Amino acid sequence: MLRWAVHLEGGPRRVNHAAVAVGHKVYSFGGYCSGEDYETLRQIDVHVFNAVSLRWIKLPPVWTNSRDHVREVPYMRYGHSAVLIDDTVYIWGGRNDTEGTCNVLYAFDVNTHKWFTPKVSGMVPGARDGHSACVLAKSMFIFGGYEQLGTPARWRDFHSATMIGTKMYVFGGRADRFGPFHSNNEIYCNRIKVFDTETNSWLDSPSTPVLPEGRRSHSAFSYNGELYVFGGYNARLNRHFHDLWKFNPVSLSWRKIEPKGKGPCPRRRQCCCRVGDKIILFGGTRLIPNTGMFVNTSVSPSPEEGMGDEFDLMDHSDLYILDFSPSLKTLCKLAVIQYSLDQSCLPHDIRSTKSASKARRDQINAELQALRSLLPISIEEKERLSYLHTMALVELLAQGDTVFDILDGRACEDVYKKLLLAWEEPGREVTFVSEMCTSKAFRLQHGGNRVVTVCGRFVTLSWPPSPSTTAFLALCTPVMQSPADGKAGSQDDIFQSTHILDMTFIDVTESVTYHLGYRREELVGQSWYSLLHPEDADLAAAQHRAVAFEAGAGPAAGAAVLRVLRRDRAWAWLRVWARRDGGGRCITCTCRCLREEEAAHLRAKQRRATAPPAGPELGRVAAQLRALADSLSPPAAAPPGPPPRPLPEEADASDYLGNSLLDSPQFLCFPFELERGQKIG
Repeated sequence: MLRWAVHLEGGPRRVNHAAVAVGHKVYSFGGYCSGEDYETLRQIDVHVFNAVSLRWIKLPPVWTNSRDHVREVPYMRYGHSAVLIDDTVYIWGGRNDTEGTCNVLYAFDVNTHKWFTPKVSGMVPGARDGHSACVLAKSMFIFGGYEQLGTPARWRDFHSATMIGTKMYVFGGRADRFGPFHSNNEIYCNRIKVFDTETNSWLDSPSTPVLPEGRRSHSAFSYNGELYVFGGYNARLNRHFHDLWKFNPVSLSWRKIEPKGKGPCPRRRQCCCRVGDKIILFGGTRLIPNTGMFVNTSVSPSPEEGMGDEFDLMDHSDLYILDFSPSLKTLCKLAVIQYSLDQSCLPHDIRSTKSASKARRDQINAELQALRSLLPISIEEKERLSYLHTMALVELLAQGDTVFDILDGRACEDVYKKLLLAWEEPGREVTFVSEMCTSKAFRLQHGGNRVVTVCGRFVTLSWPPSPSTTAFLALCTPVMQSPADGKAGSQDDIFQSTHILDMTFIDVTESVTYHLGYRREELVGQSWYSLLHPEDADLAAAQHRAVAFEAGAGPAAGAAVLRVLRRDRAWAWLRVWARRDGGGRCITCTCRCLREEEAAHLRAKQRRATAPPAGPELGRVAAQLRALADSLSPPAAAPPGPPPRPLPEEADASDYLGNSLLDSPQFLCFPFELERGQKIG
């Protein structure tokens, strides 16, 4: 008895993602979501769904200290594929708005959650997205995709390929009457194409009297030797599907299936994975009437044909479970819920707490609907909100009538000036940083309010229907308070570096290339001080001394806000946390890139470091630091020459240390030779 048994909300909102089932878990990689940044390179995200506990988690980003030139962790992408072989997931293809398509093979170990790039040989397929990938034994078969020229069943993308036995069954996808080049004259094939992996040839498949509509971006899976197809989209019909079809490879026949229960709404580009007798389906997107407020124009790398301006795309964060063999216990629970039966006589493990609290649930739903009615947004936007989002917005509105009611009072004047500037110049984007009031529960958990960076502009609203109605639309990003504060902001704007005690680079994560432009090899062996802005040298030296003279490894010695020189000769703001590692033999720095407004806010709060001591005291500090560094490093053979002169009683430390952390700023060595007269501050 095939039945839609579970419906959950609140998972990752993803489109064009890729997923595999590993035991009772589903691993989802990357994908697209309206409103997110796909021009900045960042690590691909990984979400894991537990089919037993019915809970999602997001894996933390992976730090890699690889010395290889190849980046080990794939950047965020969509339209890629994922397959499982043993305990390794292989990610291939896909695209990013900055890098375009990719043909590097990445591997993810499900036991260690580590990425690596396996060595490959032979002819590597061309970079593409919208292809298919499936596995037979230890081999992965890639077919079709965008930017690819193929053989029979050619010129199609966003199709499905499913392995049953030794044959690969290809269905659907988008093609063009004029071959590999898109002419807006699309073809949506609805016939099965079969590839025999034993003979490496395409087989003839006779036509059948009953066929599903041609479609693309659907889901396909096999169960008990039969092929199932769900959902998808046909641009010629301008239609999304939510039907379920079954194909029998023996009789070569199609049959439409009608599962029990309430299934997903029409959609495309969702993911579908099999876990035992259950099919886990989640994510995707569909058309909704255009509200004129939030328009998604970048879901696909190519324009959507057959979709007029009267429609937008809505991305989904829901999950459905299709159960091929529901247990008697599951059927009993569903019957009790469906018919509102008395549960008092049932065993506790069979009782449905959902039905037992139906009256309370209905009351809560009514209250939430009433709360939604208070929000100053359109009806369509209200329907998009989850319960948690509704409660959060209502609680925010309860703080006051304007944004100034939740801002730090000291920042109100500056914020007002910037909002006025944005108001006078429509479309101009402004940024400000301020501490914002939070809930009591948040303050108890995190020890205070949250500093937030706000970046936005005034836009004209089409709802309510008044041409004079404008609103400030902004993206609010929490400012991370410490390296461990992963929930405060994205980990994608962070890199780590490792130094010997005099702050010479011995390693740095590959992500430094994204942020500063340098390759790892360019920095190893260079001094940290060669990158610093001259005006920040004293501040960095104070932090360095505090860490260097710690007794062994310890926590970060506060955070310093510094400017460093990028490879393109521009200055980048960093917030730097430093700590002793490796038994005290090295220093590790965690660096987060900052906006200029964030840096100004943090600098205003940061206590200025005291000036370094002068005269004999400075000399003694310098001598201690050099002695400490020498004791932890192998001695180098010194060329013959006169013995070192003693340090005069009132000598400056720079005479003793040379190019070290206590050099005067004007003697710092920059990695590029500046042109005469060019400013460096």
